[in-house]
Amino acid sequence: MAANSGWYTLPALERLFPEGLGGLGADTAALARWLAYPMIIFAGNQDINTGDPNLPAGSEALAQGEHRYARAHFMHDFAKREAARLGVPFNWQILTVDGIGHDGAAMSRAAASLWFEGRIPAFEELQAGSAPVL
Repeated sequence: MAANSGWYTLPALERLFPEGLGGLGADTAALARWLAYPMIIFAGNQDINTGDPNLPAGSEALAQGEHRYARAHFMHDFAKREAARLGVPFNWQILTVDGIGHDGAAMSRAAASLWFEGRIPAFEELQAGSAPVL
């Protein structure tokens, strides 16, 4: 599971690390294993603050989208296209968590609930005990 990432290292061998996997010694077989691995990218649909001082603002990050919610979708879509281009299985999914912004506690509750209970709780339950994110 991945959630609320500021930016992603892309599943691309031709792009140098940290933008991609180039220069790390990874090969197409390793990339295919990663793309086939069941992974869930959690994306809070309110994680759209472009003024967050902790949001990476380098050119590589901005190319992935203007905020974390957009970047999560970019990563999923990029990986899906890469798997199709390579003709390998793709077992990732993107899961939108409604009403949640950049809130690690709420996203942790969502991930734990999915893992242990097979469900994503309602917004009110996810917010229980969370400090508001401005």
